[in-house]
Amino acid sequence: MRWPNEERNPDTVEALSTLFPWVDETPRLPPRLHTRVQARIAALVPAVPFARVLPPAAAELAARLAAFLDIESAQAQQFLHTLAVAPGPPWRPSGLPGLHVIPLLGGPRVGGAICILVYLAPGHGLPPHRHQGEEWTVVLHGWVQEDDGHCWGPGDRLHRAPGSVHALSALAAMPCLCAVVSNGGMEFVAACPVAPSPVS
Repeated sequence: MRWPNEERNPDTVEALSTLFPWVDETPRLPPRLHTRVQARIAALVPAVPFARVLPPAAAELAARLAAFLDIESAQAQQFLHTLAVAPGPPWRPSGLPGLHVIPLLGGPRVGGAICILVYLAPGHGLPPHRHQGEEWTVVLHGWVQEDDGHCWGPGDRLHRAPGSVHALSALAAMPCLCAVVSNGGMEFVAACPVAPSPVS
């Protein structure tokens, strides 16, 4: 099958037919179905989390974090430096496996809200939970995937409405670090895993 807008290169076609004589460029699907399949593939390609999307520069990420938490840029830069030591001090275990946090003090615009930095170890996350208030999250490093399959990377911003239920986890390739502003708590809607006891 050819990708949409792919140019036919005679040399490539000849090389493929020599190496793989069983390759048939003619689609075996009916034309209408073939068109639908190609359109579906074209729609999926930009959503692949490891597509060539450059993360924002450090200065831009600091500016986004400063605006997100309503703090000065210098303070946002200090918060970004703590990402390098995660999950060591000053990061605190949350009680969930692979999840560490740092409570933050946001600016006046987010006064009264819960502000935290969150570290998710690769493959770890939050089980299904219900938000009791609005929550905003900005991804600072790595990739997080929600239970509906959506993936979010550096600089992306997520919003959850009160009453919404979801689960999420860091992709297995690397840890994920986020900043969270929440106007309410959350409740788990499924059995919550217990962090293993430290080995003496």
